[in-house]
Amino acid sequence: MVGVSEKRFETEIETALAAQGYEKGRPEDYHQALLLLPKTVLRFVQATQPKEWAKLQEQYKAEAEERFLARLSAEIERRGTLDVLRNGVRDVGARVSLAFFRPPTKLNPETQKLYQANVFTVVRQLEYVGQGGRLRYPDVTIFLNGLPVFTAELIDTNFKFYKLVTDNKAFSEAFMGWLFERYKNTNAATSKRL
Repeated sequence: MVGVSEKRFETEIETALAAQGYEKGRPEDYHQALLLLPKTVLRFVQATQPKEWAKLQEQYKAEAEERFLARLSAEIERRGTLDVLRNGVRDVGARVSLAFFRPPTKLNPETQKLYQANVFTVVRQLEYVGQGGRLRYPDVTIFLNGLPVFTAELIDTNFKFYKLVTDNKAFSEAFMGWLFERYKNTNAATSKRL
């Protein structure tokens, strides 16, 4: 059962991330077998890489979405999420990028546009099957273009973080620092009002 302060903290995190442009996702949007937010993945790929998507549709016809998502899930299982985000996926002559990184300069408006097209999603109380087949319910899960990259388990005023699919220690530490400062400042402001 989620405690009152834990639920409030989840809400604060979700609200703060939404204010920064994150989409609010729903747990039921998560596909257990694929380990993805399929609609977000497809929306991102189709919007940012229409030529590559056309290649997939030409080969797979009506099964393009299903076949691509299965391939993506298999590649994540084989290579890991971070490698797939960095290097994309090749399938039937199409090279599909799953993330666009910040360009070193703003000289090329197209690369800037692609970078801005990344979709960050925050989902609360996502159910997934963890190690040993045990059901897990991380309080907050963050997705990049439909791929899970970070989970947080919040426990009242003390919280612990653990990795789901990323080995990006710098990101994890920066995010934990941001959450801690946000929570600390919010609690200090609440205490002063009481």
